[in-house]
Amino acid sequence: MSRHPAAVLFALVTLFVAGCADAGSEVSSETGASSTSAAPTAPPPPPSPAPPPPPTSGNAQRSAPTTSARRAGGEPSPPPTAAPEAFAAARTDPGTFATILLRPQPAARLVLEVLQEEGAEPQPATVGHLVRVLQDSSGKPVSVATVALPAGGGAVTSDEVRALGDRYGRSAQGGGQAVVRMLFLGGQLRGEDAALGAAVRGDTAAVFVEQVRASSGPLVGASALEQAVATHELGHLLGLVDLVRSTGRADPEHPGHSPNRGSVMYWAIESDLVTSVLTGPPPRDFDAADRADLTAIRSGS
Repeated sequence: MSRHPAAVLFALVTLFVAGCADAGSEVSSETGASSTSAAPTAPPPPPSPAPPPPPTSGNAQRSAPTTSARRAGGEPSPPPTAAPEAFAAARTDPGTFATILLRPQPAARLVLEVLQEEGAEPQPATVGHLVRVLQDSSGKPVSVATVALPAGGGAVTSDEVRALGDRYGRSAQGGGQAVVRMLFLGGQLRGEDAALGAAVRGDTAAVFVEQVRASSGPLVGASALEQAVATHELGHLLGLVDLVRSTGRADPEHPGHSPNRGSVMYWAIESDLVTSVLTGPPPRDFDAADRADLTAIRSGS
């Protein structure tokens, strides 16, 4: 009897411990936590940021010109205005610019600037003929730029013709192009009242349209005479006759002109005597000797 109470006590303690274990299991299942974990599970790391999209190809995202097109102050660099040394002949005597106009380099293309006074505009056929002459003589592409001049109508000097071309001309010599300026004016050349046209510089010539119209007649129409005079002056800019080469074929009484009446470079073409000298329409093209000279200048022979 003396050991019975101890056994009973041992049984009670065993039942109590088992009950506590069951209670702990129930709590764990309600909270969703594992009963064997010593610490809570660490939260997952935040998601990595998405990589930036690849840049768009091409120039669509460029908001400003590249630095090579800007000066230090941030303003766009101005286009070059000074002509290369090779183009300096444009500002000297007629014919001296012919090698630049005709040879393949340094000018790969030509610009025909038509500067016209109101009422003295050239016929479209005249401009088209000049373009063809330049293309055929040089083998280069030719573009046309038309510029309106302020009203004139009076007599002008050669210096004033040059000044008009420089002031109102839009195309610059150089940069792979050479410019021919043809001015169509309503007045006349001061001191040369008989002149229908004049080549005044290596890149500049003038046609006096009112003089041309006044000199035309039934056999020499104004449109045909205008083309002839304009082509004649262009021929001087291209180095005809003997302004570049020394062939000895120039008319001794009219230097720089052909003695052949069948050539547009005949002296009377640019004179108001044309209708009294010629008995029919004036020639509007170069003759075989003119074309041979142009070919020789172009090839450098």
